[in-house]
Amino acid sequence: MKKNLLLAALLLWIINTQAQEHICKEVNGIAQYEAAAQSKKITRTQLSQTLASSNFSVNYYRCEWTIDPAVNYISGKVTSYFTVSAASNALVFDLYHGLKVDSIFIRKQKLVFSQSSNETLTIQLPKTYKAGKKDSLSIYYQGVPLGSGFGSFVQTTHNETPVIWTLSEPYGARDWWPCRNGLDDKADSMDIYVTHPSQYKTSANGVLVNTLIKAGNTTTHYKHRYPIASYLVAFSVTNFSTFTDYVQLGNASLPVISYIYPEDSAVFHNDTYHMLDAMQLYNE
Repeated sequence: MKKNLLLAALLLWIINTQAQEHICKEVNGIAQYEAAAQSKKITRTQLSQTLASSNFSVNYYRCEWTIDPAVNYISGKVTSYFTVSAASNALVFDLYHGLKVDSIFIRKQKLVFSQSSNETLTIQLPKTYKAGKKDSLSIYYQGVPLGSGFGSFVQTTHNETPVIWTLSEPYGARDWWPCRNGLDDKADSMDIYVTHPSQYKTSANGVLVNTLIKAGNTTTHYKHRYPIASYLVAFSVTNFSTFTDYVQLGNASLPVISYIYPEDSAVFHNDTYHMLDAMQLYNE
């Protein structure tokens, strides 16, 4: 009896392993399967996907935010450099309706706009733009963001210290900033400026350019120069401790800067070698 059970288990393991090997060889098939599965999830609710209009694409974002990690609130200005793909006199962005848009400008010209409970922001252009037209507009807004998904915008504490962090996967970017919220349209690059009380530090996408201290506040500037989907745009503000490691990648020594809660610094630093080893492995 035991031999029969062992044989049956062995056969099941072989069949399962062969099936997995077959699936793993079908890389394109896996991608198509995942896309179809996600598509089914998306259609369950209208708000699970972008409702931004398809008549434009964003090439670049300049995001300027003011944050106090002790207060669940955001105010800011997001400038989108865009290209029109079809003759249009209006653009539609994704944005949570609980965030109040104060004004929108193309250069010094104030634009007419409307917000809807389906989480869209409709902007009237100053004239009909032809396909291929490039321009930029700035959206000024403020309010208490919605927190969805894995916590698209979270205001909490660690060790009794305030922190705000964002994690917008998969469709939570619109919860806290105006954008094209889909996964199919990536901006080529972006700059992020976060102004916050000077006792805190900011971590965000890209490379730290500089910090400017003025009247008790610090403005931290990060630049990002690779294509990026809106849900990957992120920042965190709190009393971070920072330290720098270096990893040798071929002939280059790459600095790796870590932003850590002070109470976790020692434990975290002891384990960063795992990440450095992984970077060397992938570099090879």
